[in-house]
Amino acid sequence: GWCWDWYGKYPNGAQSDPIGPPTGGSDRRVRRGGSWHDIGQTVRSSNRYCMTPSNSDYCLGFRLVRSP
Repeated sequence: GWCWDWYGKYPNGAQSDPIGPPTGGSDRRVRRGGSWHDIGQTVRSSNRYCMTPSNSDYCLGFRLVRSP
């Protein structure tokens, strides 16, 4: 599903709950996990892809998350 983060490289080293760059270094946002249409290996939330925000697809969605 869609994530709020802009797509960019992570810093080197171990990361815990990493976020993307603070501004749009590219025109792409992060997409994580998969959907009902994907194979089991790609539905993990650790799978990270990128797409332009104008992209739409029948198997692309989002989840609302409340930050603590």
